[in-house]
Amino acid sequence: MTRGGINLMLKRWGFSYTRPTYTLKRADKNKQESFERQLKVIKKLRRRVHLFIRRRMPYP
Repeated sequence: MTRGGINLMLKRWGFSYTRPTYTLKRADKNKQESFERQLKVIKKLRRRVHLFIRRRMPYP
């Protein structure tokens, strides 16, 4: 199917399709690595808190 054909089909079903009007800049590798490290720490802390709460709270 062509993009136009898919666009018409989506319109018939009540949806719409638009192409992005911008492009993302290249990501800064250092910032990306920093973000990934922070995300890992947050996930570990979240997991620890969840396990702590789970152990402390009785379930019905």
